[in-house]
Amino acid sequence: MQISFGQIYATPGVTFPWTIYFQKRLGETVSGLVRQGPDFLARYGEDWSLMIRISAKRAIETVEIRGPSVFRKDRSVEYSIFLPYDQIPKGTDFAVPALHSLLAGVREVFTKVGIEHNDLVAAEDRLIAEFSEDPRTVEPNKIAQQDASSNH
Repeated sequence: MQISFGQIYATPGVTFPWTIYFQKRLGETVSGLVRQGPDFLARYGEDWSLMIRISAKRAIETVEIRGPSVFRKDRSVEYSIFLPYDQIPKGTDFAVPALHSLLAGVREVFTKVGIEHNDLVAAEDRLIAEFSEDPRTVEPNKIAQQDASSNH
């Protein structure tokens, strides 16, 4: 099953500094740890993919999920996960709490759509450590911008 991640932020200054490398690697890693469950197969079929859009909002306490958007022609299902921007530290300390929130949202999406994800749950702590320690997953310039905007 192909899982893809992308980022889309509608509010200026409310972003996380993850790179395209992060999005691609996260998609590849998660895709290898999950499989379509019977509910997903009954609803969509075997050759469908899932796109998860990462976003953020101010003034929310927990992750918000929007979706699904179903694109039958492309055989794709899409969800958006809004992370609680104000609850996550800014600067270099953002990665671990942001990843915890993101993966909590991913698990919720998988439960809703019928994707079996026990292997992802088992690997979650390891993945958070790997992604938060890999310098290729964040853009240093965006961290600096985030630090500057949080001081206002």
